[in-house]
Amino acid sequence: MYTGSGLYIVFGIIILLVSISLLFLQSTLLFISGLVGIFFAILFFWLANAVRTPKPKVVRDTFYSEAKQIPYRSPIKSALIAFIGGVFGLLGMGHMYVGKKRRGFGILTLGLVLFAVSLSLSFLSPPIAIILGIAYIIMFIRQIFNAIKFAKEFNETVRTTGKKPW
Repeated sequence: MYTGSGLYIVFGIIILLVSISLLFLQSTLLFISGLVGIFFAILFFWLANAVRTPKPKVVRDTFYSEAKQIPYRSPIKSALIAFIGGVFGLLGMGHMYVGKKRRGFGILTLGLVLFAVSLSLSFLSPPIAIILGIAYIIMFIRQIFNAIKFAKEFNETVRTTGKKPW
């Protein structure tokens, strides 16, 4: 059984749409970026069909008589999702994968604003665009390490208590 493949399909569709729009712009660099984006979209569609997560641990709940399955969150997969999402300006995707959806959405919003403002200011005021670009890179690196940390924390809490941490 495939789990989490819907996330890969969503990433693939977003990247494919952005990449196709880049192909029709007049710049050669944007055209090459569009081709690379199409490659990553194909990679995400392949991951949606090929990646399997380990079988979830079955825990007996003391309150309910039925068994429930607790999913495992891979730190490597969360780092990969955070990295590839961040490359395309979608910071916070690793947090959403782990289950911290509000935090991930906040990081996504801030990252998109930083990305858009730094691109728009790159022609008007290059020093401010460079500062915002450095802030984006710092945020990009930090969100990858946070996604790994939260995946490990999620797994440890599930292992010790048998319940999701958040």
